Amino acid sequence: MTPKYQEWMIGSKGVPKVSPILSANQGSPSPKNPSGIAQLKSMELPLFPDSLSLLGGPEQEVILENDLFVSRWTTRGGILRSWVLKGFKDGSRLHPVELMGPGGVACVLTVGGDVLSNLIFHPSHDSITVRENQTAILSWTAQWKNSIIEKQIKIVGNRYDFDVEVFIHGPASDQKCGLEWHGGMGHSESPTTNEMAQTKIITFMGGVLENWNIDQAKSSRSRPSGEGGWIGLRNKYFLVAFLSERQGNYGMVLQGKDLDGIQSFNFGLVSDSEKGSWHGSLYGGPISYSILDQYYNGELHQTMSWGWEFARGLMEPIGVGILKIFLAIHDLVPNYGLVIILFSILVKIALYPLTHKSYEATGRMQEVQPQIAALREKYQNDQQRLNQEMMKLYKEQGINPLGGCLPVLFQMPILFALFNVFQNAIELRQAPFMGWINDLSQPEDLSVAGYPLHILPVLMAVTMFLQQRTTIKDPNQKMMVYLMPLMMIFFFWKMSSGLVLYWTMFNLLSWAQQIGIDLSRKR
Repeated sequence: MTPKYQEWMIGSKGVPKVSPILSANQGSPSPKNPSGIAQLKSMELPLFPDSLSLLGGPEQEVILENDLFVSRWTTRGGILRSWVLKGFKDGSRLHPVELMGPGGVACVLTVGGDVLSNLIFHPSHDSITVRENQTAILSWTAQWKNSIIEKQIKIVGNRYDFDVEVFIHGPASDQKCGLEWHGGMGHSESPTTNEMAQTKIITFMGGVLENWNIDQAKSSRSRPSGEGGWIGLRNKYFLVAFLSERQGNYGMVLQGKDLDGIQSFNFGLVSDSEKGSWHGSLYGGPISYSILDQYYNGELHQTMSWGWEFARGLMEPIGVGILKIFLAIHDLVPNYGLVIILFSILVKIALYPLTHKSYEATGRMQEVQPQIAALREKYQNDQQRLNQEMMKLYKEQGINPLGGCLPVLFQMPILFALFNVFQNAIELRQAPFMGWINDLSQPEDLSVAGYPLHILPVLMAVTMFLQQRTTIKDPNQKMMVYLMPLMMIFFFWKMSSGLVLYWTMFNLLSWAQQIGIDLSRKR
């Protein structure tokens, strides 16, 4: 016999068992409406391993799929157990990226502090597939403490998020509701060292952005709360986040632990003001500027890394501008390696006035080096007189002693922003250029006799040597012509090949510019 609460919520026939065909309207999916339907196309993906600590006993799997991902849910807890992104491969390039950490679960409902991960929920559908701008809603219902709990998951065909709403009818409707993510994120990169270094929790509450590493998450530091906001977990290229509605107050759940050297985070969002309900969404997808711009009024942009946080106000606008230009070039040129080459030419043209003044000032300083050496010899025991005579010489020759440094200082924010864009842009992830350079976000994949050989850092050092041999004329600085390129090989050896390619091109163009300046001065 069907329980009375099921009759009340979903009719006397109990939980409907329908074929995976649904309407694409804005309401709940109805198999009776044939307009705008979408047929499930099953994907050959392995089931995510059971988490025996949270799930035990028989359960039913429910699949929600759209153009961008396949998600697998379970009736035990009505929770998410696998979230696979279709458009991205993991570090092995053999499997799609899995957002869920090992044994992890998400969309775990808490009511009044109780975790309802073992409560059996009844789904309105066995599976749902939507395409493009189609919309469908999966409803879950359960009975708990003489109350009816309803959880609605809305999925759209071309988005990376779920809209989630929770309603409690009955005595428990006076309790606070929350949704949590347990178990961290899955590994998407190989090796995982760089990925783990960038894994962290990001919270945004009351207009304040905070970053939490594993030690801070394990500490007793107070958790933020306030009007609206969101909390997310990111690794190098991907983000999962609970996003609240802007109305109402929310509190945050934030925990961290180390499991055999692997960082694991639990996090969530609890509704403080509207008891007996939860309204928001769950995002799971790439950290891409063009994609994050579509969610939460673009505020998820703040999960992107632009270098030093204290300089974010300066670095972010520059980085965003660089990234937009970079992507605009890619719309015309499909190969990201060629895009980097063309982009380096554009940057060099944009910086030409500054670098030209710097090179000219450096050249004029080198011309008067013999006179400065003579002054130092003449006034070696009178530092004050030496400084006066040097300033007099500079004035007679029309030289600004800082003329070679100031243009470089103005370039530094741009160069730092470029560094961060090339190191963190997901667009370069697994993007090939040519031959052995098959991933511009990683060092070159070339091995000789079992030893990894990186050619681009060597080429970059050669271009730097040519450039410095042209610009450095002072005999006392000749050693730098040889030492700096060797140091840069060491520094860039394990950098991404896209960044090294850019730097190599920039050095080559700078060398050509310096040669042009020298030729024009000799005329």
